[in-house]
This record gives sequence, structure tokens and C-alpha cells, in this order.
Amino acid sequence: ADRGNRTEIVASDIMDFDTLDVIGNQFNPSAGQSDYLVQLTPFTKDSLVVFNRKSIHLMTGVSGTLSDVKTNVVTTEIGCSARKSVVQVANKIMFLSDQGIYAVEFFDEFNLRGTGMPISETIQPFIDRINQDYVHLSCGVYFDNRYWLATCLDTVPGSGDATKLNTIIVYSF
Repeated sequence: ADRGNRTEIVASDIMDFDTLDVIGNQFNPSAGQSDYLVQLTPFTKDSLVVFNRKSIHLMTGVSGTLSDVKTNVVTTEIGCSARKSVVQVANKIMFLSDQGIYAVEFFDEFNLRGTGMPISETIQPFIDRINQDYVHLSCGVYFDNRYWLATCLDTVPGSGDATKLNTIIVYSF
């Protein structure tokens, strides 16, 4: 049931989805910040990458007892704008943020690093035209060695005339 809370993750018992420990099975990766959860993405054997609107966190130890779960901040400089834009490609997880298309990369089983510059830096004038009121509609997919992103692109930056997905941006590897 929707509880109207967009900042916490609640985990139920493994064989009984109606039963949960209110204290031990709730996680708030963005505690104390004006941030909210956008997407959870599996990472390695027992980790989740938590994409918030303004930050990214890594939760480890999620496959065992939930009392062993640890949450680490990957970055508070960027977050994810659209949950359907998150795509894992080999050792990278690509996503759309307010500043452009970014990727976080894992170098080995336990190290996740964010990239400093958006991979969309060369097409920043197009990224600036994405309608921020409808950015949450954006969808990404990986196909044929390319990252395809459908988004709402205004005719000029800030005009607000794009209310539907009308453009596909393609990043070729």
C-alpha cells in the first residue's frame, strides 16, 4: 500500500510479504536531507544502488539478515531524474540526472565510483532543453552497443512546450 513516504525502503519477511519489523526492516538512505527515492538497482551479489533525486547510495549486505545492511554514500552531487532511465551496461550503470546523462562504474566487486563529468557533455545544449516538469517520463534502454534515451525536449530551453516523449538521444559506445 502507498504510504506516501518517498524517502524510505521497507523490506518484508522473505516468505510473508505482510509481515515486517517496523524498526529493523526500514531504511532511509537520505535521512536528514530533502531528497527522495527514485530507483533501486541490483549491484553485485548482495548490494543495491539507491538512486535518489539528489544523491546516490550503495546498500550492502541485503541478502542476509537485514540487521547487517550498511548504507554508504556514493555521491551527493548528482542524482537520478527518471527511474526508467537507469540501465546497467557491463560495469556501468547509466542514468539521466538534472545535469545530463551520467554513469556510475564499478571497478571490482566492492567499489562503485561516480563519474565527474556527464557522458552527455558534448550535447549539453540538447540536455538543457529537457523539460524538467516532465523529465520523470524519460526512458532509457541499452541496445546494439548504444544507450537510447527517450525524453521530453522543448523547442528552446525553458519554454515548457514538451509534455510528452518526443526525442530519442543515442549514446554510442
